[in-house]
Amino acid sequence: MSKNADRATQLQAMELWAQLQSAELSQSEQQELLKWPEQSAEHRLAWQQAQNSWELMGQIDVDALGVGKTDEPPITLSSTAAASPERSAFNTWSTRWVAMAATVLFCALGLLLFPDFMGDKRTADRLVEHTVEEPTVERYRNDRRSKYQLTLADGSVSFLNINTEIEVSYSDTYRRVELLRGEAYFQVAKDAERPFTVGAGSTSATAVGTAFVVRRHNEKETLVVVTEGQVEVAEAEGADKVLLEADQSVVSQSRQPMEVQNVVATHLAAWHQGALIFDDAPLSQVLAEIDRYTAYDIETDFSGWEEKRLSGTLFIESLDQEISALVNSFHLQVVSNGNGRLVLAPPALLRPN
Repeated sequence: MSKNADRATQLQAMELWAQLQSAELSQSEQQELLKWPEQSAEHRLAWQQAQNSWELMGQIDVDALGVGKTDEPPITLSSTAAASPERSAFNTWSTRWVAMAATVLFCALGLLLFPDFMGDKRTADRLVEHTVEEPTVERYRNDRRSKYQLTLADGSVSFLNINTEIEVSYSDTYRRVELLRGEAYFQVAKDAERPFTVGAGSTSATAVGTAFVVRRHNEKETLVVVTEGQVEVAEAEGADKVLLEADQSVVSQSRQPMEVQNVVATHLAAWHQGALIFDDAPLSQVLAEIDRYTAYDIETDFSGWEEKRLSGTLFIESLDQEISALVNSFHLQVVSNGNGRLVLAPPALLRPN
């Protein structure tokens, strides 16, 4: 499988993608345009490459290229990387003229500045490296305090949790993602001829078309949770291998037997929808999970205390308020709150002498 579509297909994809950005297209016209990438694998590849190049165009100073302007507000482009208004590629004349100008400028610059169509693309959240020969290798990272969604070349969707980095390697015979750190949720596009494998250290999880979470706790421990379909989990350093169904999980540890657990998988994967769901979890475990998403470190000192347990849903975008509610509900003491640390202890009357 070539890593680039032929030049004619690239040009057609760029022209259609630019037309799709026009605000004057009717819904039926948009739907008609969106049929084009579904016609073949080469069309899908060219469409994805055109989308990526359009995103990069948002980083070009169009004023220096002489594109006309009016007092109308800029067009906000949409893309997989969620481009912001500050990265809008073109200021408006009338919408129709901009669509035409954008198509010409996009196609010309796309082939002149990006002749290999994303041969070396770098943004704040994405590092892409293409090897000279197959397979194509791409690297993505998310250092934000919120999830990051991306669509891979085969149509699979990946959600990267905070502090997560993956390396994607595709060829004409396989699809492989290395989870270098953190946690990711995968919705895998079906392709029976190319199984989709996620590696995390010595652990691998393989699926054809399914949805699952892989979380790398450390170098030797990996959690796999299946929300849909089946996933085979294998340990490279041992003969252990298990087949997980939906609502099952397993923790893989180097040279240790794997034990399948029945779980509510959607609860463990809820972070990709902006929530943390707990089922009768110890308070210290709840706070440790919250700690992953805060800009400060949460420390607990619950020694000698019959620890409380919690069932409920917390929302990631409002964790400061959620922490305050937990402190008040369980009458916790705030021992320290400064220098990037929040130290919590049991109520004074319940602490050991």
